[in-house]
Amino acid sequence: MNTNRLSTIHLSGIIILSLTIIPVISTYAEEVLDATAANALMTDQGTNVVIPDNYTSIANQAFIRTDLTSVVIPDSITSIGRQSFLECDSLASVTIIGNSVETIDYQAFRGCSSLTSVVIPDSVTSIAYQAFHSTGLTSLVIPDSVTSIGDYTFYESDSLASVVIPDSVTTIGGAVFGYTGLTSVEIPNSVTTIGGLAFSSCTSLTSVAIPDSVTTIGQRAFNRTQLISVEIPDSVTSIGNNAFYGTALTSLTIPDSVTTIGTDAFAATRLTSVMVIVSEEEADYPDFSSGFEDDVTLNMIGPNSDLTGADLTGADLAGATLTDADLTNTNLTGANLTGANLTGADLTGTKLANAFYNQNTQFPDSFNLENAAMLLIQPNSDLSGADLSGADLSRADLSGADLSGADLSNANLNNADLRDADMFAANLSNANLRDALYNENTQFPTDFDPQSAAINSKAEKLKTDIIKLKNGQKIQGTIIKMTEEDLTIVTTNDDGIKTFSVYLQDDIRSFEIFTETKRTEKEGRTTSLMGWTLCLFTSPVLLVALMVHLRIWGN
Repeated sequence: MNTNRLSTIHLSGIIILSLTIIPVISTYAEEVLDATAANALMTDQGTNVVIPDNYTSIANQAFIRTDLTSVVIPDSITSIGRQSFLECDSLASVTIIGNSVETIDYQAFRGCSSLTSVVIPDSVTSIAYQAFHSTGLTSLVIPDSVTSIGDYTFYESDSLASVVIPDSVTTIGGAVFGYTGLTSVEIPNSVTTIGGLAFSSCTSLTSVAIPDSVTTIGQRAFNRTQLISVEIPDSVTSIGNNAFYGTALTSLTIPDSVTTIGTDAFAATRLTSVMVIVSEEEADYPDFSSGFEDDVTLNMIGPNSDLTGADLTGADLAGATLTDADLTNTNLTGANLTGANLTGADLTGTKLANAFYNQNTQFPDSFNLENAAMLLIQPNSDLSGADLSGADLSRADLSGADLSGADLSNANLNNADLRDADMFAANLSNANLRDALYNENTQFPTDFDPQSAAINSKAEKLKTDIIKLKNGQKIQGTIIKMTEEDLTIVTTNDDGIKTFSVYLQDDIRSFEIFTETKRTEKEGRTTSLMGWTLCLFTSPVLLVALMVHLRIWGN
């Protein structure tokens, strides 16, 4: 046989084999979606773009300042580049499929004023500087995969009214939520630092819960907000310049953990007097005067303190050390004295009506409790008809207590133990019952729904279209029913409308599904079918090429 002919046929077989393989490989080649490719997609698809899944990343400035109105990002994309959608002011819909995106880079969606919602997948670990600056976002759930939130991330997104910050975040950076529309915020107990300008000029912000993990509150962190009250936990050591400048604060207690208060930290507020808890003698009192207006009285609450005639109505003095303090004619009406040490204190003429104490409160030896009209806060206490309006009873053990007919309006019962308590006919209007404990023996007023009250705070966090399940799966849909133990979600998929029952865990971001979804199974079968289809389609061509190659080679 002619050697040249054999080589030619041999080579032809290899070429045919190569030509059948290369298109398959090139179909799945990894590509970066740059501005040229983005322009081609928009030319082909218009302003509603579905990015093909052969792309693995979106390049810097890919769609910058285009007329894009919607974009679907496939699960092949792992990163969204710098300024990739910067100032796409018509972009109203961003759908990120799957859990492959890990980073959302610098100014990625800055200036997307029409973008009102986005679901950040739980594969994302960092959201960079100004990523969502000046967007139209109204609410946001940050997944618990995120550990880093860059400075100015949501700055000037003035429609952003609610946000869920996960306990994976340890630092809230500078100006992250500045000039947004937040009305309240719950900071997780993983956060140790609240950066400068973090919530600055959030003019609708009226309440914030600072956990006892926070050690530093940065300069101007909450300045020019509408905070009426704030509890500084005893973990905080430093409060920066202008931190609460221009707020609506009317009362304040500084714990003895605080060693530094910056200039004008609490200036231009409604404060007239402040309680500063100290553990030292008078000679060692810290000088915090530069943090307040000149006409604000700083009441040093500690051993040997001179508080003669001071108005400490409703003061939270739980656990305070007031040994040998002069409390002559001091007004402690409604004050919280649970766990306080008043040994040796002078209580001559002190007003103590409706002040509450517990078994750990220590009084002077000569003090007559029976004549003080005080309220004992402990299990099985008789507090029927008591005036506890506005009282801070957080974490109080009121199990088995008789609170029938008591006025608990505006009271803080956060984490209080109300198991077996009798609260029949009590006034619970505007009371904070978040995370309070109760059982089937707890008696509430007839018009009070304890399940709704307990669930409402969690329901606010669930204002998201994506529900993450305990097994890592996700459901997208609308919550239509919620009880203490489960919730019902209506969702749609390729088969139409489906309903799911989900068990409600303590952590609202983690659920266990009761009824399996068939969609996952269907997607699995579809993926397998596509794989077999590809094999069946390419196999005959490959087989013919291989047979020709082997036949000629054999000859």
